[in-house]
Amino acid sequence: MNNAENGQMRTSVKNIANVVAGSSIYFPGVDDAPCSVDSWRPCWELFSYFCLPVSLERMRNVNGDVTPTRVSSLSIVEERRQTIGLLLSFYDMLSKEFGVGEWEPLRVHAQTGENFGVYCPSGYASERYDLAIAGPLTPEKWKAALSRMYKLAKPLGFGSPKTEAPGRNGGQSAVFARPDGARILIRYRVKSLVRIDTGCAKAK
Repeated sequence: MNNAENGQMRTSVKNIANVVAGSSIYFPGVDDAPCSVDSWRPCWELFSYFCLPVSLERMRNVNGDVTPTRVSSLSIVEERRQTIGLLLSFYDMLSKEFGVGEWEPLRVHAQTGENFGVYCPSGYASERYDLAIAGPLTPEKWKAALSRMYKLAKPLGFGSPKTEAPGRNGGQSAVFARPDGARILIRYRVKSLVRIDTGCAKAK
């Protein structure tokens, strides 16, 4: 990657971080390219792959029970800060070392929100962060990318990745988990997506 590409990547990550830090949780342009009657199938495929949450059954398949065994020792504000920092580190690493290109902000749904896929105790909450998409990984680089992600996630208490078999239409996915309910999901097919759920932390 040359200096211009590095600068573009840094600008992209900075823009994503600025939006998350602001008051809005939506990127502009939601209605820039609405689905038409004649184009419902590709629109639905894109929406279902990148926007629908991973089903509870699928989460059980890749990483056991969705009920955490403990809660986070951090506040939800600290969890939020840690999660966004880790996610931006993943974006930077995957672009520089694995050639997925520039990360483009998601434009079809909120990139943050409450996470209902983890059953937190009363008074605790988990949040979901999936901010952007980029070009796909390749099968040849998949294991190496997971290894690098694990190196970044392990100091924060995440376990090794649990993978699923490739889907019928290609692409792969993996989940890193932590006992407090925090999860990292990475998947790729046409595009690459990384989503992080915070641990169950004390709500405000």
